[in-house]
Amino acid sequence: MKNVRPLFFASSGNTRQWFVLFGAILVLAVLLFGSQGNERSRSSKEVPGGDVVVDAAVVEIIFGHGGARRAFRGPVVEGMTVADALRQSGKAGDFPVSFDEAGMPIVIDGVSGSWSIARNGESFDASLTETPIVPGDEIVFTPKGT
Repeated sequence: MKNVRPLFFASSGNTRQWFVLFGAILVLAVLLFGSQGNERSRSSKEVPGGDVVVDAAVVEIIFGHGGARRAFRGPVVEGMTVADALRQSGKAGDFPVSFDEAGMPIVIDGVSGSWSIARNGESFDASLTETPIVPGDEIVFTPKGT
């Protein structure tokens, strides 16, 4: 048993080798896991309930003061407009959606009239049929006058 050698860096005189090994592992971990977090933060959105959805947008419909709220989240595909996202929400929630000639909603789930629209917390009044939606967008529809 005289020829038995200690395992990797087992002697106390090799502190420098331990630091080099630890540093290499730390750099490798940062390279592997650090870049994934950055990509996710660019294309993800935290939605009600704390879920994080990657490459998706959220459409929320609020029906008056204290009224029902319906929220939908789904993937964003190339060329998709805000109107397309609202139509997909209607299909998922089994309710009709219709638009006027200017591309603004006139009926959502049986509620007709003018709608206030917010995109990522800011008022929005452009044509929904011409406005692209991007991952991370949150679009909120509320009937005007409520």
